[in-house]
Amino acid sequence: MKDGRNKDELIKVIKPVLAAKQYGTEDALAPLVADACLGTMNIGGAPRVTAESVRVAKILGGNIRQSQVIHGYVALRGAETTLTSVEDARVTIFGCGIEASSTEAKGTVLMESAEDLKTYNITEEEKMEEIIKSIADTGTKVIVSGGSVSEMALHFIERYNMMCLKIGSKWELRRLCSATNATALVRLGPATPDEMGFCDSVSVQEVGGKPITIFKQNRSVKDGCRLSTILLRASTSSLLADMERAVDDGVHAARIACKDGRLVPGAGATEMELSVKIKGY
Repeated sequence: MKDGRNKDELIKVIKPVLAAKQYGTEDALAPLVADACLGTMNIGGAPRVTAESVRVAKILGGNIRQSQVIHGYVALRGAETTLTSVEDARVTIFGCGIEASSTEAKGTVLMESAEDLKTYNITEEEKMEEIIKSIADTGTKVIVSGGSVSEMALHFIERYNMMCLKIGSKWELRRLCSATNATALVRLGPATPDEMGFCDSVSVQEVGGKPITIFKQNRSVKDGCRLSTILLRASTSSLLADMERAVDDGVHAARIACKDGRLVPGAGATEMELSVKIKGY
């Protein structure tokens, strides 16, 4: 392979690797893998592909031809808020839940009148509104929580016209941080400009009857897109798992080819030719 940034040359390298793992799908999958690798490739210097930069999201239903590449991150769940689409979004990511902290000891409150009941929660509401308002004042349009989001917090997030998403897995949260260039906060409060991430568009779409949230980055970002996601579609779970393994092999083949573009025929062809030559000698 002469040029690692040439899509056609990358496809030539990736296609036989995919065919060896999942025969019959290589024509559909090879261009997707090549596109995903090119999307996360470094902009300057020698081409370099990292396997961690290409992720796979599996959605049951449809067929392999409906698979697609998204330059960014895909969360396999919808948003918690009614706002489901944001452009040019500043993203604040919390590694903790967005809720009032609970006390160590439990107490009993005696309500003697309706007024007591009305004023009981006011201070908690005011504090939560103050926190959400301070986050909104930083220009944040999307909030991502690594834990639960209380109904009160969700109410104020809606009031300040922000989008909210829950991601339970810390590994998925780390990938989203990589895709948006954000830092996950362990405190509940506004993020500094260095800790906030940015995304060209965040939207909830329905694929195969399942809501998914897409964080899409344009490939024109100054340091290149940090993460590409291949959205795989297939009719059975076992086929999806096989395709995921095939894609993983294809990405590693592209990574090695970018390091050293010299290739030899596979499937034992090289060894058989050497054997013939040695016997002839």
